Amino acid sequence: MSEYRRLYRQQGWYFFTVVTYNREKILIQPDNSYTAKTIIQLCDEETSL
Repeated sequence: MSEYRRLYRQQGWYFFTVVTYNREKILIQPDNSYTAKTIIQLCDEETSL
């Protein structure tokens, strides 16, 4: 099993590397990338309040 190092910070950002099954390129399709960008923007707006 892999050992992951984690940095704990209050109200921090967390980034994950994601690999899809058989490395299918579903995460770079236009609809999916738009959704990801929208979620990131919403999170950014919430943390800047």
